[in-house]
Amino acid sequence: MQRADDASARGSVPGEFNEPKDPGGASRSKGKGKVDPVDKKAEKNRIAAKVKAILEARRIPAFRIGGTCEVPSPDAPVAQSLGVTPPASAPFSLDISAIPPCPAVETAVNVSYVVPQHKATLISVIGGVRINLRNPDRLAISEHLFFDWSSDIIGVINTGNHIISAYEAKVQRREDRIKTLAPRSDVDAAWQEEEKHKLEEEAKKRDAHLEVASAEIAELRARMEKFFLTEDHLRKERDRACRRADEIASGSSACSADTLHAQEEVKAQLCYKRGARIILEKMVEAEYELPPGLLENYAKEEEKYFAKVESFDVDSLGDDILFSTLPPPPVGSPQDIAS
Repeated sequence: MQRADDASARGSVPGEFNEPKDPGGASRSKGKGKVDPVDKKAEKNRIAAKVKAILEARRIPAFRIGGTCEVPSPDAPVAQSLGVTPPASAPFSLDISAIPPCPAVETAVNVSYVVPQHKATLISVIGGVRINLRNPDRLAISEHLFFDWSSDIIGVINTGNHIISAYEAKVQRREDRIKTLAPRSDVDAAWQEEEKHKLEEEAKKRDAHLEVASAEIAELRARMEKFFLTEDHLRKERDRACRRADEIASGSSACSADTLHAQEEVKAQLCYKRGARIILEKMVEAEYELPPGLLENYAKEEEKYFAKVESFDVDSLGDDILFSTLPPPPVGSPQDIAS
């Protein structure tokens, strides 16, 4: 069906396709449609070049084939793309003998004539224009090729129009979205400005904290340096004390003999005092009657005193204790003194 519709749109171009056929063309028509491939290719190239020139000049050739055509309204996108802007739909009739060839399609024409009888009527739509062609079996091969090529071009144009329409709709949607988002962008700009001010304030506070921290770090470093100096001083004092202790330890061995001698003298004096006390107790018991328990308390205190003296370390005693001046012992034995 599509092939039949395309074939129905085949016509002729003024000044070219309605000229008398040359003998070669007659021979081709008599040869049951058999055409030399070289001649067919050259004819096709020539037709394509002429149609291209016509389309570039935005002209549609008038078809000199008798018949009727219907021009659509001017809102047809393909007709507008081809440069044809006819008024409202106006059916009219064409007569080849009455209308001479013209470079463009005349639309405001209404010529009535008697349509002769014909074998068949071919109806096709090319560029939004419906054309009724008579005697389609009389169309030349070049005319068939022209209509096929025109149908392909118009199909491409229609496809381009659909693509452009979809693109325009998409652009319109984007424009509407931009208009909708414009107030929101103003709000976002104000919010970003506020956030910028907040960040600047935070940066200033952070800088102030960093300055305070830097001052504290400097103070701590000064304290650490002072501590290191104090530690060095204490280390020197410790070394000095260790040397003094070593000196004292080396000198104490020299004094050990004197210390032992002094200890022996203390023990001798203690023994002497104890013997003198015993003799004195006996003398007192013989002369006086003492209350009971007095001598026992005195003995306990004396034992505590001796225990304390024996627990003394000679090294812990000072020179004033070890080498104190003692009263000389009495001359004679204790018995002589008691008597």
